[in-house]
Amino acid sequence: MRTAGKANDDDNTSADASASSFGATLSTDKISFTIAANDLKQDETLDISEVDVSNTSFGISYSASDSIELAESYLTADDKENDDEYSEIGVSLTYTIATGLQTGITYQSMDVTFADTPNADNDVTYTTFFLKASF
Repeated sequence: MRTAGKANDDDNTSADASASSFGATLSTDKISFTIAANDLKQDETLDISEVDVSNTSFGISYSASDSIELAESYLTADDKENDDEYSEIGVSLTYTIATGLQTGITYQSMDVTFADTPNADNDVTYTTFFLKASF
């Protein structure tokens, strides 16, 4: 776990701030599981408003073979000052054709909820087909 903090200056040009984050990954030959979380709090200053945000993410990947990998991830974030929320789900399938050459498909779905417009439709979903060459 990592944390950081800063205290107020006498001239009120900087804010009390703190941040913390942690992450962990557990891997075997075929499966990898990751979890991470971040938190940032900062008091109001003359030029910015208060900030109090956090996010948490989970991910899992499975290598069916040396050529095929399936991955899934989930992320959620909260703005505690404005009560806004964000969530994202992603799934991908990657096929390695040869060293440095991959193709695959990704699917992502995102949802944003703003506290001042809770019934607004802020959903986005997209699918991407890709061909990636690395040198």
